[in-house]
Amino acid sequence: MDATSITQLDDPAFRELITTNIHSAEETKPVWEQLMAREVADRTIETLKDLRLQTEASMSRKRRELAEFQAECLLRGRRGRQDWLAEKRDFEDWKRRANNFRRMVEARQMQVRNKMKFGYEERARVDQGARDALAQLCLQIQRHQAACAVSGRRAEQADYELWALLEELTIPLTEGGSASLEYMLRTYWIPTARDKNAGRRDKERLMKQAPAGRSAAFEGHPKARNIGSDKTLADD
Repeated sequence: MDATSITQLDDPAFRELITTNIHSAEETKPVWEQLMAREVADRTIETLKDLRLQTEASMSRKRRELAEFQAECLLRGRRGRQDWLAEKRDFEDWKRRANNFRRMVEARQMQVRNKMKFGYEERARVDQGARDALAQLCLQIQRHQAACAVSGRRAEQADYELWALLEELTIPLTEGGSASLEYMLRTYWIPTARDKNAGRRDKERLMKQAPAGRSAAFEGHPKARNIGSDKTLADD
């Protein structure tokens, strides 16, 4: 069963798939790889959350029922005490299994969340890399347009089609909506490029001011420690 097939399962079947494979075993790994796939990870997390809450609710209900049964047994003397002890043994056995199930659910929740977090971070790195590359491409198109204007060369149809892409193509914004490449270029990418170029020019200017590429703070030659004093080698 792949992720596409899992997405087609109704809620009871999806829940049963998780419950059946909740334990950590080698044979369940292929199933959980699909349950943690991008298409179904959110649904898996929600189902695991429901399983944990329902298990905790069942444990609370069982404890209340046991307390009520104990109160009834106390009124029946010795026979009631025997019934209460038998019921308590059954409850402790059920509670142990319920706690084990809850811990397995919580472990799976952590596993899926970590997988989702890694996926988000990886996609963010890829998206940022793609945006940086797109910014460089748009800056080159803008420079090509400016160079054409400065040189006085008559623009050709291919030039106009290239420049028009800045207005025609859009990218999604993190806050929602979209913006043209021209808007991103004027608002974000050109100012950022200017700041980087200004910083580089400042560093180059400082290096040119320093003799032989050294800072002006280190001008001159080192002076021997005892030159100009009465101290001789025999005094060392």
